[in-house]
Order: sequence, then C-alpha cells, then structure tokens
Amino acid sequence: MTRDELRHQIPAYWLTRGEEAVAAAALAAENGLLGSAVNRVYYAVFYGACALLAKDGKEYGKHTAVRAAVNRDLVKSGKLAVEFGELFNTLFNERNQGDYGYFKDFSKDEISAWINSARKFLAVARNLLS
Repeated sequence: MTRDELRHQIPAYWLTRGEEAVAAAALAAENGLLGSAVNRVYYAVFYGACALLAKDGKEYGKHTAVRAAVNRDLVKSGKLAVEFGELFNTLFNERNQGDYGYFKDFSKDEISAWINSARKFLAVARNLLS
C-alpha cells in the first residue's frame, strides 16, 4: 500500500473508531457505568475530530493539540458548527474530571444528551468525509 493510499484510509479508520466508541458509551450508560460512558463518548468525538483533521493531512500526538485544531481549523474556519466545538470542549473537560478527578458524578440525562450529540457529530463528520 502506498503512502497516499494509506493517507486516504486514515479518516475512515478514525470514523469507525468513533462509531464504536459512541456505541460503547451507550452500552456503558445503559449499564450504569457513567464514568466509562463519559470516557467513551469523549473518545467518539475525539476520533471523529481526528478523522476530519486527517482528511486535511493533519495528525496530532496530544489531545490538547487536537482540541486546539478543532477550534482553530474546523470551527473558526466554518467547516464545523460551533455547537460541535463546544461539545468537544465540554467532553474534553468532563472526561478529564471523570478520569482524573475525585468524586465526579454524572447524570444519565446529561450523558444521554452527550451521546445524542456525539451521534450527530459523527454523522456530520461522515458527510464531510464523503
């Protein structure tokens, strides 16, 4: 496989990872594993963002760099709606609190809303990639 062929497959790879992560988030939430659900829904959006950035040949080694690129290269440029930049930022912070903070509680309602928003984001990402 040539480097160019590989470069064209990377966005689809990240999008598939995002769809798997949002499905895992829904399963975790259904089973009362709310911290895990937040982690997975964040990764769903993170992977979707990586897919969109990879389409433009951009790859980053840190989550903070992806976050900056989402806001700068996707939202500020108008390629992606502001609501999805806000979703990424919210989930970035909530996942950090849930994974590394103490005594962070999440409600099923907020997680359900995030999962629905992540599904919308991934649908938009799929359309932008096609």
